[in-house]
Amino acid sequence: MTPSEDLSDIAKRPSDGAFVRRTLFVLVLVALTAMLWQLRPVVVLVYGALVLAVGLTIPTSLLARRFGLARQWALMIVIFALLGTATVGFWLAGDRLANQLNELWEQLPRALEQARVWLQGMPMGQRISSAMHEIEPNGDWIQGIGGVAGLTLGALGNAALLVVMAVYLAADPETYLRGAVRLAPPKHRARLCAALRETGDGLASWLMGQAISMTFVGASTALGLWLLDMPLALSLGFIAGLLSFVPYFGPIASGVLGVALAFTEGPMMALWVALLFLAIQQVEGVLLTPLVQRWATSLPPVLAVTAVIAFGILLGMPGVLFATPLMVAVMILVRRLYVEQMLEA
Repeated sequence: MTPSEDLSDIAKRPSDGAFVRRTLFVLVLVALTAMLWQLRPVVVLVYGALVLAVGLTIPTSLLARRFGLARQWALMIVIFALLGTATVGFWLAGDRLANQLNELWEQLPRALEQARVWLQGMPMGQRISSAMHEIEPNGDWIQGIGGVAGLTLGALGNAALLVVMAVYLAADPETYLRGAVRLAPPKHRARLCAALRETGDGLASWLMGQAISMTFVGASTALGLWLLDMPLALSLGFIAGLLSFVPYFGPIASGVLGVALAFTEGPMMALWVALLFLAIQQVEGVLLTPLVQRWATSLPPVLAVTAVIAFGILLGMPGVLFATPLMVAVMILVRRLYVEQMLEA
């Protein structure tokens, strides 16, 4: 080998080393992606705990700053306050709500039958009725719901684990934040830390806005149905408030449920209930949402709908529940770490 060939080989070594490093990086990234995909139920559970921890952090931080308490003591006060509020709520309305939910479950097949009978006398009613036949009381739909109900114990176990993880995260979030930041190269740690903090603030503001919206929808639905003398008003309002956590699809589901049950009282009651749900959604969308979005993090409607569909297909029901807060976090991180730091810089 000539001296010139030796120098050429030496000159190629840095590029060869860079190629090897990039190849290893891609292989590690692919391996991590495959591992996360296999562990996606755990990933969704951890992210759900993060969202709940952010929700606990909001009153904990306010209490700690206002009275100068240690974070652990402030969190303990918040937890006991939430438990006390839930206990008082169940003591005042728990039995009534449980009875109404049980009665609702029993009346649902009859309500679907009444709706189908009414639709058969309407134009296009035969086609709609044939679609509703798929969920008749003795059909596979009820059996499928029964199978889902059989998973309640496992769901409660996951919920309990989620709450425990959220409490630990809310008790000392800085420890986990520093641990996540240390996984990045030193020169990028400050930027990543700022992006993660902004993500937490965005999730906190989104949760506060969502809590206001859910409270309004649940309370106004229960009050409106009570004024219409609609049975099971409390349980339907409770369900409407919970389902409004899932944007666009949740309100539609609660409205369909309310109208279907209203058919047991007659077509006119179903019409009034449909108008009530439509009015509540219009007030919530036209008046309340713009006020909340002045300070809360908002998500463009197309992104919200796409997130619910995509994560629902990929992750099932947990993906539907946490699709919107996950998209909020992704939107903030992409803007801070990619758009501002790479494209615009």
